[in-house]
Amino acid sequence: MKTKYILALVTLTLFILSSQVNAQTMNFKLSTYFYSWQRTDSVATGYETNHMKGYQNLLLGVTQDKWSLNTSLLTQEDIVNKSGDGFDYSFYNLYIKGSNLWNALDVGIGRQYIFAGVGNTSVDGLSLRYKAGMKKQYQISVYGGALTPDNYDFQSYPSFNNNFIFGSKFSYYGDQGFTGTLSYFLKRQQYDPYYAPRIDTMYNTTNELIVTDSRDQQLIGLNLNYTGKQNYTLYGKAFYDLYIDKFYQAEFNFSYPIKNFRMTLDYSYRGAQLTYNTTFWTMAQFWPLSHYQQLEASADYTLNNGMNLFATYSNVFYIDDNASKYQVGFKTPVYGLYYIGYSGYSGESNGAVGYVYHQLVPEKLAGNITLNYSNYNLGNYSSQNENQFSGIIGLAYRPNRQFTIDAQGQFLTNRIYSIDSRFLLGVTYRLFSKF
Repeated sequence: MKTKYILALVTLTLFILSSQVNAQTMNFKLSTYFYSWQRTDSVATGYETNHMKGYQNLLLGVTQDKWSLNTSLLTQEDIVNKSGDGFDYSFYNLYIKGSNLWNALDVGIGRQYIFAGVGNTSVDGLSLRYKAGMKKQYQISVYGGALTPDNYDFQSYPSFNNNFIFGSKFSYYGDQGFTGTLSYFLKRQQYDPYYAPRIDTMYNTTNELIVTDSRDQQLIGLNLNYTGKQNYTLYGKAFYDLYIDKFYQAEFNFSYPIKNFRMTLDYSYRGAQLTYNTTFWTMAQFWPLSHYQQLEASADYTLNNGMNLFATYSNVFYIDDNASKYQVGFKTPVYGLYYIGYSGYSGESNGAVGYVYHQLVPEKLAGNITLNYSNYNLGNYSSQNENQFSGIIGLAYRPNRQFTIDAQGQFLTNRIYSIDSRFLLGVTYRLFSKF
């Protein structure tokens, strides 16, 4: 185990212990997983490979009055068959938050994930939300900062001048079941210059410095939601790309319950969302990319014993083709069985999934089994139908509310792998304390 890995865990441990001194509440979760797998190639040589990785996930929230420190950290290390550096870490969250300051303002400082209408992104910076009105029904959010590195470390930051995020959102929460948001998002990104061989007018090869133009996204979005007195729900959204000058996403959803029965209709539109001035964006000026639309209808009925019967049908419409998906079955919290089928452009496939959960020792030990079978056709690649069978068998032991041990075995067999078997062992510790 590498020295920096040990130092990281020691630092986190010291931080946890020191945080208890002045904290009012602490929410802590630490999970350690070991994941091993073996593959046997059935196409060529039958060569076997073995792998094992270790994962540690830490969630920590420390609260003092209206302020809190929040972090989410993942570390991983190769134990068998090292790949790359063999060790990696990712800080998905690391920020300080002030809640309801002066009874009106929320503040976030640090690495945080933003959910703001059209702007769903990770940012290293500042977020503000101001709440106004007698019932705080008017809310204005503003956020901005540096682009979070792709591997979520703190070492790969580009220059801030041409690499940043800015966004805002206005929300209204009405008294009659109506909510609406109008949002704006700007992302500017420029890759570092690089040298590449080029041919001059005399057909001599020289190394030239290539400076790329900034790659921008500038989006606006509208989200609307209404819940009627009979609990029916209407939802709609539309997202527009200001640089490409096109709607790239839209959705409309209607849901209506009648006692134990619920019906849902959904329409969605998806266009190609291309970052401005990239290679694909340039190509799209000469060969316009297509979009697709999807219609989906679903219904479910809940019996008096808690069993839910459901059926779903959806169809995706392309420019000159379409694809269908259908699903029907039943489910409960402890067992279920359903059929899934595909046809059309997405290929021909028929499959079934069944699962069972059972408490072997009440409140202490539980087991679960999930089996999946599918028969599919690769279309133009092969006229022969293929079979795939996979399954999961798991046990969860919980001696108390804070401690859990999970063990899970996974297997898969198909035309590519005669057997792909995996094993997961995890230990999780949870703690919520008031001081």
